Amino acid sequence: MRLFFHASSLQNGKIVTFDPRESKHITRVLRMKKGDRIHMTCGDGQLFQARITDDDKRECKVEVVSSVAVDEPGRPYFRLLVAPPRSKQRWEWLLEKVTEIGVDEIFPIHCEQSERATIDPKRANLVLINALKQSQQVRLPLLHPICPFDAAMEGTKDGLRLIAHCNENKDVHRWNEFGHGLNTVNILIGPEGDFTPDEVNKAIKNDYFALSLGENRLRTETAAIVASQMVASMHRK
Repeated sequence: MRLFFHASSLQNGKIVTFDPRESKHITRVLRMKKGDRIHMTCGDGQLFQARITDDDKRECKVEVVSSVAVDEPGRPYFRLLVAPPRSKQRWEWLLEKVTEIGVDEIFPIHCEQSERATIDPKRANLVLINALKQSQQVRLPLLHPICPFDAAMEGTKDGLRLIAHCNENKDVHRWNEFGHGLNTVNILIGPEGDFTPDEVNKAIKNDYFALSLGENRLRTETAAIVASQMVASMHRK
């Protein structure tokens, strides 16, 4: 399946024009012509089939001709709250991989020991779109603006809430203790210097459980990927 993304909402009969970059990819790289069929999504969970009506390399146009049935994800709804790594490359790699595995919302958080206070949302969304297309998904993760640790916790009041940290003095739960049948999971992943004891205590007071991601100490992006895979392996109600 050749899957393409367009930001506008899609419906049968709609004519859509791709930007020059995507138009060139369709007509010159893939050598697709007028009359050829493609699959499209705008990231809202719907999948459509479209027919190329104009194979101009600068403004390729398609007509949406039919909708395609798509199954709901079998995993729980997943919110990842994560402190972006200092390295832009590692941050983008994190976004790419968790999207491929499956995530619904991403909250970049700023913690006391964070080494990155800002992100480039336009660049980050492009990474998410490319990962969505590569993994042939139709639900684009919602990327929130970077926000303080406390504000992120306030935005995730429902579902199972977990915080992965390295504080050995706290009771830590294993993933298999939570079983299956959850509708929503929220997981906090800290910066390279980890959460402070005060942040861990705040999370626990806000009904977060301490989560173990294994015996080894993981980088932020590795921890995010491990957490994402844990949720992907769980069956929702």
